[in-house]
Amino acid sequence: MKKFTEELIAPCGINCGVCSLYLAYSNGLPEKKGNIRHCIGCKPRNKKCTRCKTGNINKIRFCYECSDFPCEFLKRLEKRYLSSYKRPESPIKNLKDIKKLGVKKFLALERKKWKCPKCSGVVSVHNGKCFACEKVISWRN
Repeated sequence: MKKFTEELIAPCGINCGVCSLYLAYSNGLPEKKGNIRHCIGCKPRNKKCTRCKTGNINKIRFCYECSDFPCEFLKRLEKRYLSSYKRPESPIKNLKDIKKLGVKKFLALERKKWKCPKCSGVVSVHNGKCFACEKVISWRN
């Protein structure tokens, strides 16, 4: 299993380490237009939240540190991640867990939660597949 790091946890609480785009990149799957793309994660790309209305995004590590937490954008993101993907994921719960447990303990729980039972690889939040041992046709299925 690739090591989860704090660098792979986006400010919004999404674990980029379980994103299909990151898994395709880190497992060396070739890109296929419209189906498989690559991403190295939000923080490694220095990607800032373009939807942050407070201007705090440059002053905080995680959105729970903001007085507007959880903002409307985060609530919409939460709804999408809980309803649209194979393995429901709660960015807001992730942020609350990070605040309560600390990043190190949160990452240990994430390793267990997303570990492939067949090969110990990482299972995708988007399609529920392990990019290390299963055939992946698209980031969504």
